[in-house]
Amino acid sequence: MGKIKPKSIPAQELYRLLDEFYSIVTLLESKEEVKNFFKDLLSTSETVMIARRIQIAKLLMAGSSYETIKSEIGAGFATIGNVQRWLDAGFGGYIKALENLNKKLGQKEIEYAKSGFGQIKKKYPAYFAISTAFKQLSQWAEEREKRKKKKNF
Repeated sequence: MGKIKPKSIPAQELYRLLDEFYSIVTLLESKEEVKNFFKDLLSTSETVMIARRIQIAKLLMAGSSYETIKSEIGAGFATIGNVQRWLDAGFGGYIKALENLNKKLGQKEIEYAKSGFGQIKKKYPAYFAISTAFKQLSQWAEEREKRKKKKNF
């Protein structure tokens, strides 16, 4: 299948497609079902690419430097920087997923690394108030939508 630019799809159709995708993933009931779904959906290369981003996020959250991550994983600085940006200004997906993984494994929760942009965000929270409020509002809306869907199923 060829690449599709999200901007070329009407907003309502894009929302419907993504909502259906997220719903399908959340309806999978076991690790085996999730694994088989993604094996069918993604190539091995795509799966490894996503898994490496998760490893990069774990290392960044543990306070590893870009140089350390580059030497351990072999990822480029651009990829590491993108993951750092998503950790700092994303929707909290990496952090929540890795916290949940650590809870499941019986480890203590991940404390966000005290370096780089994350430290600036903590030091000057008022500067990031709008983006933080938007992120919290988005998370609230997603949780509300999930509750609605569960009631309908």
